[in-house]
Amino acid sequence: TIRFRHNSPEDLDKRMSRVKEKKGDFFVIIEGLYSMFGDIAPIDEFLDVTHKHGGYLYIDEAHSYGVFGETGCGLAEAQGVLDRVDFIAGTFSKSLASIGGFCVSKHPEFEIARKVMRPYLFTASPTPSNITAALTAVGKINSPMGKQLRDDIWARAEQLHAGLDKLGYDLCAEPSPVIAARRPNEVICAMEWNWLLENGLYVNLAVPPGTPQSSSLLRISLSAAHTEDDVNQIIEKFAQLKDKQADLMQDFMKLAG
Repeated sequence: TIRFRHNSPEDLDKRMSRVKEKKGDFFVIIEGLYSMFGDIAPIDEFLDVTHKHGGYLYIDEAHSYGVFGETGCGLAEAQGVLDRVDFIAGTFSKSLASIGGFCVSKHPEFEIARKVMRPYLFTASPTPSNITAALTAVGKINSPMGKQLRDDIWARAEQLHAGLDKLGYDLCAEPSPVIAARRPNEVICAMEWNWLLENGLYVNLAVPPGTPQSSSLLRISLSAAHTEDDVNQIIEKFAQLKDKQADLMQDFMKLAG
């Protein structure tokens, strides 16, 4: 396994150039919409680098399927490179509102995976009800209703990002359905998360090892079910949190001794 700098095709190129002998096939694995920071991958650049070195690009579209692209097919569709991507994986548990996952590929060799991948071989089949729910969601995503839902979620993402940015929060990325605010450290982040929860707003507390070592985040996941008023309430709670930060910092200093 070779690690490269987050979302950096340039660093991937440098690291792959240092590998003098590449034995067999290899995969470059990225996310479309990154689950923690909410930033997006420049897939075309990753494709160029990966194919230049003779590899396959594998994209996890778990958070981007349903919300990107003209038909909701994901970030690869939105960036016009769907026909160039080697492997696309995703989950049923987000925009498809079910349980399970998928991996698709245009390569004939992909059939080999069905016979050699132990997690696949020893995983029970999904239930008919889960498959029906996922197929129904796919149909809605590909319909005019799906287009309207995508328009709605992007309008709410823009609204929330603008509101939090105006309050002075350090946001990790440009607007997307995943919006994360960097906090000073794990303890303060946990105290702020708990204050929000006690005051009627649940967000995700994201700290190491689920995030890079220096990143503690208050992470918000939007859906098309959120209304303009819902987002205004989220912004208001974060404004109130700003007013409480001096008190929370004092509590932190007491804990620090």
